[in-house]
Amino acid sequence: MWKKLQDNPPFYLKFSQSDGYEILVTDYITLYLVYLSENEFLSVLKKSNPALEMVNEELIDKGTNLLSNMENLKSLSIYKEDSNLNVSMSKSYVYPFKLLITLKEVTKEIFFQKVTQPLLKTIKELQSIELELRQAIKEKDAEIEKYKEEGNKIRKHWRTMPFNEEEHLKKHEAYQSNFILPQDFPSSLLEQKKEITNGSIVKHEENVDHDHIKHEPMTPSLEEPNISHVSPKIEIKHEIKSETQLSSVTQTRKRKKKLNL
Repeated sequence: MWKKLQDNPPFYLKFSQSDGYEILVTDYITLYLVYLSENEFLSVLKKSNPALEMVNEELIDKGTNLLSNMENLKSLSIYKEDSNLNVSMSKSYVYPFKLLITLKEVTKEIFFQKVTQPLLKTIKELQSIELELRQAIKEKDAEIEKYKEEGNKIRKHWRTMPFNEEEHLKKHEAYQSNFILPQDFPSSLLEQKKEITNGSIVKHEENVDHDHIKHEPMTPSLEEPNISHVSPKIEIKHEIKSETQLSSVTQTRKRKKKLNL
């Protein structure tokens, strides 16, 4: 579950444990992530608290408790640095306990998996619930009408106005225009998953690769002098060869003329 880190600017954090420790932070626009193994998480906690002497189990317990229950934080600092987000927080457990982590901006595929996909699943479920509730209300209204047609009376304080579906939908135009999924919406889109590793999903690393590819032809290349050097050599050799051949042909013609005389 997403939990509020701070109000202004707004930042939210989500912490989960499965095979490792996954920490997500977002400002509603960009998503930052770090995925740590148990040993990596332990190393971060030790570096964050160099003066504390604790057994590994207690360090991990305090670290997970800090990320799971962020109420009453003693201190919190968030700042961006290029594609990184640095988060520093501390909580008092009789003694101050700190956590310093660096998260990286994720790729669009991971943003979809961690933000867009859960939202689509939620919208689909809400849409289904809303349709079921409307149908249930209409069925209850039909039962009441049938009950009245049979000559039964309803006490005044139990009477309700029949459900007007058209008026109900008019009151919720934003929901109808923004959150109704089409009938042919591909369910497979809700099941797509990509394995998360710090090395392969980070947007910062991808940008470095693209920049390198983009700017490499513009930077001075060590091969360019060699190419310009080789080309004249080939031409010079060709010219020397041609002059030698012409000289040989000329001398041969002179000898032939002398013999003819």
